[in-house]
Amino acid sequence: MKRPAVEVADLIHAQGNRFVEQNRSWLSYQQLSVLRAIGRCRTAALGGHIDSPPPEPIGARARRR
Repeated sequence: MKRPAVEVADLIHAQGNRFVEQNRSWLSYQQLSVLRAIGRCRTAALGGHIDSPPPEPIGARARRR
């Protein structure tokens, strides 16, 4: 899967501080926390997520013992 041209993190990195400054009066603490967390996320800078198969269910491992 290829990376989209623009992601939410790109928008937050580019304009997040300005958005918060202009809209601080109605942003809740939780919303500010989410914006900060997205701004700190470095997943895209490190190459994005790696698609891999899901891990084997716990029950399947227990049955083999």
